[in-house]
Amino acid sequence: MNVRQLRALSAVIDTGGVTTAAERLRLTQPAVSRLIRTLEQEVGFPLFDRQKRKLLPTDQAYQFLAEADRILAGLEELTTVARVIRDQQATRLRIIAIPPFTHEILPRALERYRQHNPEVRVHLEVRRGRDIQDRFGGRQFDFAVTGLPFERNDISTRRFAPVAAVAVVRHGDPLADAEAIRLEHLSPGTIIALTSDTNLRTATDNACDQVGMAPDYLAEVSSSATACAMVAAGLGVAVIDPFTARAFASSPDIVMKPISDPVVLMHYGILTVASRPLSPHAQALIGDIERACAAFAHGPVGRI
Repeated sequence: MNVRQLRALSAVIDTGGVTTAAERLRLTQPAVSRLIRTLEQEVGFPLFDRQKRKLLPTDQAYQFLAEADRILAGLEELTTVARVIRDQQATRLRIIAIPPFTHEILPRALERYRQHNPEVRVHLEVRRGRDIQDRFGGRQFDFAVTGLPFERNDISTRRFAPVAAVAVVRHGDPLADAEAIRLEHLSPGTIIALTSDTNLRTATDNACDQVGMAPDYLAEVSSSATACAMVAAGLGVAVIDPFTARAFASSPDIVMKPISDPVVLMHYGILTVASRPLSPHAQALIGDIERACAAFAHGPVGRI
């Protein structure tokens, strides 16, 4: 199996036929047909249903193409990297981060960073925490910004100061007038929580255990932004990270309140590969991210 076969498959499916695929690839029609035929022999299943003069992709072809496209995209990326190195173009940083940090922390850090490093190009990929565990590797990203703990022997961690989760309630709710909200005072079936595979959910469950509360969650959602939208619709009270909560500052419908007795602490940090030294550019950007986090910690908590 080779790249020419994968490109032929992608071209035939994209263009709908061998003729147009051959034109795109600058090959003859027999050459494209031969590439498809040999690929089918190697994978062991038909990629097309041949009806008269038409080629109709099979379900297996679409499944296979999804992975093939990922590989082809990676090769194109590699070609770009090689060209940058060859031509000594701008330095490039690759970062992977969880959604809460894309609302305020990373934009502020990148704004400051770019003022001093205008030649650097930044690639930012946003993923959920559990996906970062699967994708973060020494050769894919310079560093990751994510929730902690992150248990891997080959990874080094730089921790931020812990931040407290907040409660988001609808404006007009009696809880909106409280200075702080205690979890045990929330009515059963009113809490909107994150899903059980998140660090915040673990912290929320632990806090409920501390006060002898068996949480009866109204809903479980995969993102804090969705939780805020549900609160704005009057569906309940959300326990979320303060980064996302403050991103909803323009909403007239919700209020952010601190949680007390106990405080629900959340831990975040930066992951780097232990065996791979950070470039000066990466170190500088990490410093700006840490400063943005420190500035955020001194921001207001209240009406958003």
